[in-house]
Amino acid sequence: MKNTIKLAITSLVLTFSSAALAVSPDEVKQNVIQTCKGFETLSVTSLEKMSVDAENVYRLLASLSGRGPDWADPMLLEMMNELSTTKKEPFKFGKYWFEQCKTRGFADIDKISSR
Repeated sequence: MKNTIKLAITSLVLTFSSAALAVSPDEVKQNVIQTCKGFETLSVTSLEKMSVDAENVYRLLASLSGRGPDWADPMLLEMMNELSTTKKEPFKFGKYWFEQCKTRGFADIDKISSR
């Protein structure tokens, strides 16, 4: 479990880094989609592992804070808050957070590109 979450964290950090190298808003949006796919996987894995080792899941997720764009930290905290209360199945939980990630990431890109 620990390795799975660490792999997802590494993937997210690398995707955040590659977004900074993109040139156009469309390229950045493609990178956001890749980031959100990683966040979806992280959400699913985290929810699946909550029954096994919730403390470690929270600890590993907390280590992601501050490693991505500004819009990602509040989203990560919201996802963490929902882990213990959600009634969603892991797949639907992941899809929900993929859409949240994409919406927030695109909004941030649009805001920056309109300056």
